[in-house]
Amino acid sequence: MRILFRRFLAPAAGLLLMAGGASPAFADAGTDFLAAISGAWQGRGTAQTKVESEPEAIICRIESTLSDSGRKISNSGACAGAQGKAKIAGQLSYNPDTRLFTGRFISTGDGDGTATSSGALVGETLQLKTVRYDTRQNVTSRGVVTIAPEGNGFTIEAVETDVATGQSFSSLKVSFSR
Repeated sequence: MRILFRRFLAPAAGLLLMAGGASPAFADAGTDFLAAISGAWQGRGTAQTKVESEPEAIICRIESTLSDSGRKISNSGACAGAQGKAKIAGQLSYNPDTRLFTGRFISTGDGDGTATSSGALVGETLQLKTVRYDTRQNVTSRGVVTIAPEGNGFTIEAVETDVATGQSFSSLKVSFSR
C-alpha cells in the first residue's frame, strides 16, 4: 500500500483536492468544473499497487483553497488503507485561454514523490495525463486520471501503466461525497 501512495495514489488523490468556487466574471466550463467539486470531501474506494496485486479498500479526506479568480487550487488531505496512510498536497491551475489544466502534486507518505499532470475536460469529465517520479525507487510511471461528476459528488479513477510489464490497470477508484 505504501508503494501505491508513493507511486500513484497520492498524486491522483491530490487531483481531487483542486476545486473551489468560480468567480462569475471568469466562469466557463473549466471554472464551473472546479466550482462543482469544491470544498471538503470524504471518499471510499479501492487502490491497487501492481497488475498482479489485489485491490485494497481505502478512505480519503480532502480540502481545497481557491485562488486566482477561480483558476488555481491549492490542496491538502490524506488517504489511508489497511497497510498505510499518506498525506497529499498540490496545486492545479486552469487556463481559460487554452482550456487546459496543469498541476503538480507531492506525496509525503512512506516515500516521497512528485507528479505532474496536464489535460482538459472531455464533456463533463476531466482527463489528465500524469507522470510520476518516485524519488526512493528512481522510477517514472505514467497514467491517466479521470474525474467525473457522480450524483452529488464525483469519482476519480487512475489507470496506471506498469513500468515492468507495460500492462495498464486501475490503480485507484474512489467515489467522493460531502
